[in-house]
Amino acid sequence: MYCHSSSLFGWVTFVITIHLWFGSADGKPRDGLHSPNLSYLDKRAVQVKPGDFSAIYSYPTDPDSDTGGVDEDDTTRNAIQPESGSVMSAQNTNPEDWTLEQTSQYLNSLAHPQALTGIRTYVYVWCSPQNKQTHDFLAVFGLSNAFHQRLTPRLVSAVPVPTKGNEAHHLYLSRDGKSAFAGGLLSARNNQAPNFFFDLHNPKYPRYIKSSKPQYSTAADAAYPLDNGGFLVTMMGGTALGKSGRVVEYDKEMNLVGEYPREGEELPDGFYPHGISVKPGANFMITTDFIDPFSTLLPTDGITAGNTVRIWNYTERRIVNTVTLGDNIQGVMDVAFVSAKDCSHCAIVSSTSDGKLYVVDPTTGEAHVSYNSGDANAGFHVMHVNRAGTRLWVSAANSGNIYMFDTTSARRLRLLAKVSVGSRATPHFITLTPDESMLIVTDYFLDQQDFGVVHSGGDKKMHFLQIAGNRMDLLPSMDLNFKKLFWRIGQVNPHGVAVLNV
Repeated sequence: MYCHSSSLFGWVTFVITIHLWFGSADGKPRDGLHSPNLSYLDKRAVQVKPGDFSAIYSYPTDPDSDTGGVDEDDTTRNAIQPESGSVMSAQNTNPEDWTLEQTSQYLNSLAHPQALTGIRTYVYVWCSPQNKQTHDFLAVFGLSNAFHQRLTPRLVSAVPVPTKGNEAHHLYLSRDGKSAFAGGLLSARNNQAPNFFFDLHNPKYPRYIKSSKPQYSTAADAAYPLDNGGFLVTMMGGTALGKSGRVVEYDKEMNLVGEYPREGEELPDGFYPHGISVKPGANFMITTDFIDPFSTLLPTDGITAGNTVRIWNYTERRIVNTVTLGDNIQGVMDVAFVSAKDCSHCAIVSSTSDGKLYVVDPTTGEAHVSYNSGDANAGFHVMHVNRAGTRLWVSAANSGNIYMFDTTSARRLRLLAKVSVGSRATPHFITLTPDESMLIVTDYFLDQQDFGVVHSGGDKKMHFLQIAGNRMDLLPSMDLNFKKLFWRIGQVNPHGVAVLNV
């Protein structure tokens, strides 16, 4: 399906806004749900109860407020820790010309690792400078135990990666919280590896491990953390325009062990996997087809958008069914299994082009509208589910709203609350804090500047919404503005977010 440039900009914001994840404590997901990302993990909870969905979440956020509570020697993990008050050599040059070391020096000169003590919550934000010429980096923010006091998150460290212009996208934690995966959406533009891995043994000071370049796919999106410590990652694009993407698999050592469908197996048309959700006990995996990323780059005859959902045999890593949502659908962003009384294995799917959420039953291959916002331009993007699987949050990038639903009936979601973060904000990634008292939102989707047709840069803020029962309240005092936070570099785009409790 093609959306030509003349009709592109009405839905382009939806087409370009993308997501993160949330995770469980012991890595044993209930027979329940696995969202496209694992955005937060509570390492203190060592057991997942049979009815607990906490093993499967994702999406991005970013707080910052404390440090401390870590016995490990910080100096062995930090990339570069400049001395307090030292003059950084990087400050005397153009940020676009900085070396990796200079970038690290500058970023860490802004950090306040000793500003607060007793940090037990770390928020990791995967960032790309707007100039596309300064190293992409992972920023670490701290939140203290006094989270309810609404303290402003504090930067405690940052780790740049060796390459630039990757378009930092999604971010996910491993099942044990000891490592992280970060994806580069547009690494292929510079012939660079799109998949990055970090060591989080010292959560305050992550260490960059390596990058990986799959053979048949690029444009990394969502990830699912495996019980063995590895990841399944959706790669939205092939190696060129019109070529299908893949789902790739990494083991605990972050070695590439598979690309699915496998070489020699049939590749379905329009296979551009973006969202991913897994229900291991039922042996179901679902991926959603969003867009061919190469079709967004200039010159282009129009964006190629997907309208299909793929149902997989999870253990065999094999597509067993394809569900078409409708001919008018242009981009299926995300998917999440929920706990519902009227459908034991149903998942909710977000459409970016018609203002609707769909319910998909993998046992029958049927799909129906579960919620109609009445705003065809709402642009539903990333979704997040609570541990119990009874609440669903969805970002609406085009309208600037965050929705909260009761999922008791998957076939007819009940809206509980809707909060605006700004009509031009472009909220994309969302994730809950481990105690589920806060929802974190990042306002940035994708800005291809002069090399593409997607210009959905948002206001580059990170928001915090307080969750209490069926209410959501925006907490403006906790906002972080990434246009100014790293002022020497200039504007920075915050995308993927992951939260870790230690």
